[in-house]
Amino acid sequence: MLREPVVFSPNSLKGQLDYIRQYCSDSCDYRKIIDLFENRDKDKPFFMFNVTMQNHGGYTDKSFRSTVQLTDYPGRFPQTEQYLSLIRESDKALLELITYFRRVSEPTVIIFFGDHQPSVETGFYEELYGKSFNSLTAEESLKMYVTQYM
Repeated sequence: MLREPVVFSPNSLKGQLDYIRQYCSDSCDYRKIIDLFENRDKDKPFFMFNVTMQNHGGYTDKSFRSTVQLTDYPGRFPQTEQYLSLIRESDKALLELITYFRRVSEPTVIIFFGDHQPSVETGFYEELYGKSFNSLTAEESLKMYVTQYM
């Protein structure tokens, strides 16, 4: 039996959101997941497909202070440093979520995946590949569209 999706938006949660840049933080998002889980119908399985926004591009927000620096490339890739700093915050929030679900008695599966790689400086990707974009093979170019899952 299909159930109606639970949708929450900034307007429905006024005063309850924490933001990183202009987006709901992963930590805030995960607190809402925990709240929905705790208040679920316990006679039914709980399933949720959740999309976070904290790490959504672009990565040029001057008010966000990057906490990750690429020491081999000082100052060359500020967008990449902002992205990696956001991922660092996501890792902290993920620890909170996993810690919570480790404590519940119900068997739980949490799967994370991305829908694309970050749009950061071309030069950063060229450093990773060790060559210019123009000289990438078709196979190497396709790697730009692969994301891992966890």
